Order: sequence, then structure tokens, then C-alpha cells
Amino acid sequence: MSSLQGLLPKSHRDFTDPQYWKKFFEKYEKPFEWYGSYDQLHHVMEKYIKVSDSILELGCGNSELAEKLYDNGFRHYRGIDTDSKVIQKQTVNNSTKRPELAFECKSVTENGAADESINVVIDKGTLDALLQADATEDDKQTVRKMFEEVERCLCPMGRYIIITLAQMHLVDFLLEYFLARNRFHIRIHKCGFAEDGQKGSENMSKMPVFAVVITKFRVLLNPPPKMEFVLPDADVKPIRVDGVEELKQFIMSSQELNWFRHYTKRNIIDEASINLCDTAGKPRYTLTVVDDMSLKQLNTYSVFIIPRGRESDWLFASKKGRQALRAQCKKDRLVVVNLDRNQEYVCLQGIQNDLQSIVVAFEPIGISSKQIEFLSLGAVDLYESVAKGTSEISGAWTVERVEMDEHWYRRLIFDANPALIQSEVEVIKSKRGKWQIKSDFLTCDHHRKMLLALEFLDIGKRENILSKAGLRFAVLGVGGGLLPRFLYEQFSQAFVVGVELDPEILKVAHKYFGLPKENPRLKLIVDDALNFLEQSSKCSKDDEKFDVIFMDLAASTAKNSLSCPPPAFVTESALENMKKSLKSRGVLAFNLVTRDDETSKEVKSTVERMFSLSGCVDIDKNISAEQLLTCSIYSVKGEEDVNEVLLCPKVRPVNGPSGDYTSRVLKDDKDSPDWVKNYSDDLEKLNLSNEK
Repeated sequence: MSSLQGLLPKSHRDFTDPQYWKKFFEKYEKPFEWYGSYDQLHHVMEKYIKVSDSILELGCGNSELAEKLYDNGFRHYRGIDTDSKVIQKQTVNNSTKRPELAFECKSVTENGAADESINVVIDKGTLDALLQADATEDDKQTVRKMFEEVERCLCPMGRYIIITLAQMHLVDFLLEYFLARNRFHIRIHKCGFAEDGQKGSENMSKMPVFAVVITKFRVLLNPPPKMEFVLPDADVKPIRVDGVEELKQFIMSSQELNWFRHYTKRNIIDEASINLCDTAGKPRYTLTVVDDMSLKQLNTYSVFIIPRGRESDWLFASKKGRQALRAQCKKDRLVVVNLDRNQEYVCLQGIQNDLQSIVVAFEPIGISSKQIEFLSLGAVDLYESVAKGTSEISGAWTVERVEMDEHWYRRLIFDANPALIQSEVEVIKSKRGKWQIKSDFLTCDHHRKMLLALEFLDIGKRENILSKAGLRFAVLGVGGGLLPRFLYEQFSQAFVVGVELDPEILKVAHKYFGLPKENPRLKLIVDDALNFLEQSSKCSKDDEKFDVIFMDLAASTAKNSLSCPPPAFVTESALENMKKSLKSRGVLAFNLVTRDDETSKEVKSTVERMFSLSGCVDIDKNISAEQLLTCSIYSVKGEEDVNEVLLCPKVRPVNGPSGDYTSRVLKDDKDSPDWVKNYSDDLEKLNLSNEK
């Protein structure tokens, strides 16, 4: 930075001021390559210039481009500039070693070339200098005259090569001029050196450099050829684009990537993400940069590819999880790569090839790896799409099958929130090759923890809750139907009501997740759960109310950082309707998902206030009046850091689930299903919600 101190323009208006450039070149003795040296641009130059071509450079300044072109065999060169001292210096410096180079003091609006006499016109930063974002009409007219001169002097099939930062106002002006003439083909290259930068340089550009190559045809083109965008990778073919807006989108995406690269390269950051799309504009990768914030300098760096189907795991889907992953990998910086479920990936090596040239740009300053280390936990291709569809209410959905740890799972995913698994069940392949649902175990962690609500029911010591008559369960939010199906099958005498807003999703639950059809023990209602609660709260008979209401609802968008349940379901009116819909010894169970501590406290406070002990039944004499009012809500933390299941009994049982306690569900029965045997692990984690 020190070598350029005081020389860089303070305002972009300085770019268009001839006096600024005059002072600049007087102070800065070395050739100034603002837009990259020849070594960084040669792949474009040598692709479009032949050694026999006549070359005209507009605004040559004291750039060494002319010297490099000459030394690489391009001898027919003439450079023009309005600064006579620069022209004199260039002439003196090259007269002996490079006698064929010519330099003239001329304006770009009158370049002095004969009609159709030039094969290649080079503009390295001159257009950017002349056409700023706040350009006046005089500025624009100057640029139009420059374009007219270029058009006049270029021979048929001649090329106008513009090295530019491609700001949008400039792109709009450029395309408007040349597309209107119907005799030019436009191709834009993103220059690779903008990705590489100068390692360790304080002057690393925040913006990428582009080469706009405009080819002139002898005749009018009808229809005109499609414009093209070219990525810096040598093996990538030009991408044909449909119209100006798509071309601009490619440019802006490249600029966004460079800004992201600049930010991550120069800073130690807690976490930052960027989405990468394929050439069709569809999401393909999400890259999340995770740093060790305790360090002042980052010395180790790797890339971790999330195995296909594992993107919803806590280790990959949460901020704390990704930090834990970075620590496990023993890296100062880890880039975590999420694969899009709607894309196809051939193999792990193919993904590495896709990303190699991109992730090298995220290396912290001071690290220079010839080969980036890629890490993963396993294969990425064990994924199958079972079905896709669209619902008017929920939008596009996908049923997929994934393999994890040698087990296969079927999942329901909504495209609007692809990181969230709406429903998941383990599937097993039969001897006949058909997939069968394993319905005697709940794959979802918060579903299993919701079952702890059974501990608060009025169950006799000798009663078997699995076959107890008269149990009534309500599930708000059927989704894939896994929880209502489980309750229906495991509790042989229970009556189950499922409430689902989206009729299309009910069809998915029946077809792909084995939800039974309605029968005397299973009722499915298509309605807003709030409407259902309002109606059920009016029921006067206790035995027609519910023993447990399982609220399994997620917000379509996070409001006040509350993801589950939707905010409308934790208002006083909604909670009052839930309480009225429960039997005198009933329980509300729901999953609380939020990353905001204040939101969590607010929800718990409202729930505790609404579910403070109202029924004075079996109250433990050792519990104080204050405890009765504040300690009625139980909680159990989920496997993921943001998940917490709240259990809200209308009445707290004596010696209720804590301390020296005998479970109402666990029995010394060797024939109990697996879920009952695993139930004790969750029971040990159950606490009053205000306990530390």
C-alpha cells in the first residue's frame, strides 16, 4: 500500500480528469497495471490477436502492455494518450529495444486511424475512466464518439477488447450502443487473475476484472448472435445467454464472489456463506466459511464436503455444529460445502474439480497451498428422489431416500426450506426388493421427546399404557403422518386426531409414509389448527377432550427468530384454547425452536403463565405456593442446540418426573417395544423449565 500512498483517486470523478492522470504518472514512475499485467491477461490477448494484426491501444498511459505485446511477437502496435509527457516517455523507453512500437498524443474521439485499418483495438481501463456512475451528458457524448471511432477504424472481423471492472451503468451503456447496430458479437470473459490476486498484497482488488470482446461483422446480423459469458477455467465452454439481463446476472454474480473472497481473505470471521449456481442459474453449492475466532492469524485451511443427505444434521446445519466440526478437523479455517438436493453429482472427485479454483480464493493471507485439502465423512451419491410435486399451500415438495450409516431413510422436504426435514422415517428393503416403512420407532428426536408427556397422565401402577382404553391424542400438524401413525399403532386402544392445513400433504403422507386411512380410531381433519382448537375448546365433557395435544408445527418464515411453533400458537388466546381442549390431567407437548434467548424466555413465560397449576389435584404438600405458580412446565433439550421440547401439564403429579420417581410408562416387561426401552434415556434429561 505504501508505494501507492496518495496516488489512488480519492473520488471516482478523478478518473475522468486529465489533470489527475497527469499528476499520477508524474509521481508514479513504475508501469501502473491497475487492471492486471500482461501475464495476467495474456490468455485473452493471445486468443484474439494474431502476430500480423494491426493493434491500436486507447489511453496507453505508462502501462507496460505495449512492451509485453512486442516481446511476445505482436509488433504492429500504436498507442495513443492525451498526456504528451507519457507519450514522450513511452517513446524514449522503447525506441531502441522496440523500434516498431508507435506512440502518439491523440484523443480517443479522434484516434487518427484510417477507415477499417485496425484489426484489434485495446481499451484497458480507459472506458472505466471516461464513463463514471454520475457521468454527465458531455461524458456520455465523449464515449459515444470513442465508440464511433472504434467502429469506423475496425476492419471486418476486427475486435474491440475492453478490460474493465464492468460496473452496471457502464455495461448498460456499452450494450445499448453495440447491440443497436446489429453487426457486433459480444463475449465477456471473467479474467482469472481477479480470482488469484496478488497473494499477501494490500492492494488486492475487491472487484473482478472482465475482458469484453466485441467482434465487428461486415454485414448486419439478423437475428444477432447470442451474447456469451466465459469463466476463467480453460476447460469451460462459453455460456450463451438469453438477453442483457442474464448477461448482467453473470457479471454481478462474479462481482459478488470477488467481494466475498476479498472479505474472507482479509478477515477472521465467525461465519459467512455464499451460494454458487450452475450455468443455468440453479443453486449447486452453498459454501460456509468458519474460522477459529480465538486466533489472530489463521495458519491451516481445508474444505469439508457434507455427505449427501446429511445436510440437516446438527453438525452441519447449525452454527455451533459447524464450529464443532472445524475443531474436530483441527483447522483454523474450514469451508463447509453443502450440496443442493436438486443437483446431480457424479463423484467426490468431480465436486473437488468443480470447487478447486474457487475455494483457493478463500485461503487466508499468508497461506499458499498448491493443493487444497478436501475432507468428508463418506460418499455423496447415496441419494434417490422418490417423488416430487407442488401444493398450493406448501409449495414444491420432494420425497427423497438417503443412506446414512448403512441405514436408509425416506424424507419429506419442502423446497421453500430445503435445510429442514419435514418428516423422516427409516425404510427397510424386503426380500422381494420392496421398501417397507419401519413404523415402530420415531426417527425424529423431538417426536420421541414429546412422548414424555405420557408421564403426566393418570395411569395406574398396574396399567399398561399401550393398551389403556379411552386415551385421546391430538396431533396439530400431520405432515408426513409419522407421529399420528406411531400413536395409532403403538397405543392399541387410543383415539388419534390429526389436523393438517394442506390436503395435498395428507395425500403424500398416505402414499409415501404409510399413514392409515380414517377409521374408528383415527380421524384426519383438514383445517387450520387454530380453528380446530377454538372448536375443541368448547367441548364440555372431560372424556371427549384430549389426554395429550402434540403441537408439531413450524413457521413458514421465522418471525422474531421463532421457527417452531408459529408465533400465533403461543399467544394467550391460543394457549387458553389448548388448555380448555385438554382433560383435567391433560398435557400439551411441543417443540420450541429459536436461536434467540429472549424469544425463548418470552415464549416460556407466556406458557408458564397460562399453564400455572389450575387444578390443585394431587398437589405435593412440600411444594411452595411460589413453585406452584412458576414450576409447572417441564423441558428436555433436543440433540440439536436450538431444539427444546416443552411439556405443559395442567396438573403437576406428586413426585413428578424428577428425583426418586417411578415411570408411568416404563415397565419391567421384556416384550416392550424398542421405543419404550429407549424411553428412559430421554426421561433422565427431563427437568423443570426454570432449573439451570
